[in-house]
Amino acid sequence: MSELENLENAESESHLSRLKELLEQTDFLPQTPSTDEAALEDYLKRTGAVQIPESHRLIAFVEFLSSKLTWKQICEVFEFILRKEQPDERNGTYAVWISKSEDLLSHSNFSEEERSQIAHDLIAIFDRALADTPQNAGLALGLGTNYLKEAARRDADTDYISQAVTWLNRAAEWLPAKDKQDQLQKYIYANINLRLAQCYMLLRVYKLALEHLDSAAREHILGGQELQELRAGIDRCTLELGAGP
Repeated sequence: MSELENLENAESESHLSRLKELLEQTDFLPQTPSTDEAALEDYLKRTGAVQIPESHRLIAFVEFLSSKLTWKQICEVFEFILRKEQPDERNGTYAVWISKSEDLLSHSNFSEEERSQIAHDLIAIFDRALADTPQNAGLALGLGTNYLKEAARRDADTDYISQAVTWLNRAAEWLPAKDKQDQLQKYIYANINLRLAQCYMLLRVYKLALEHLDSAAREHILGGQELQELRAGIDRCTLELGAGP
């Protein structure tokens, strides 16, 4: 990273710290923050001296005040950001909204009704993002993975598995041919195969699952948690296939 990039990052961190200090002041916002259009415009006006883009200030509003906001309010903030952006500016906002949704779904302090609502809305967010950027393999992978997680949580619900497989296969179709893939696309391709394998493991189709795991392993590109999942999947499929008649 260059010295200029280091300085820019340090400056951005300084602005975010200032914004966090403002939001932590008890008299800066109501105890129960409002997220209607007028309230958000007022927030932008009152934080105008903090020199970061409006969308970043609004995302910081969500991050720093998450514990005080309902899921509906979080969605209202992201909808407000999207209304202000041009179509070619929205990819980053969708990515942050999706990431925030997935983060909330990983928490255990939601009721089943709240969790179902977030999961339902997350699929709609993916659909909207895909409408803005058609044939986006990364988004299709994310949507397929979301269906896979819900399928696993719902005791291998076959409808969710079917949706997961559909979107993961679309993600693979939307990638360039293997010999034309860059490093990121190879990583996405390996992830697609890992998630497809997990779908077939839920269905107990271990031979097909192992084929996808072998494809995921071939590029030697996965690491961390994904590599652990890959190795655990290979071990399980090998064991299940070895135990067959």
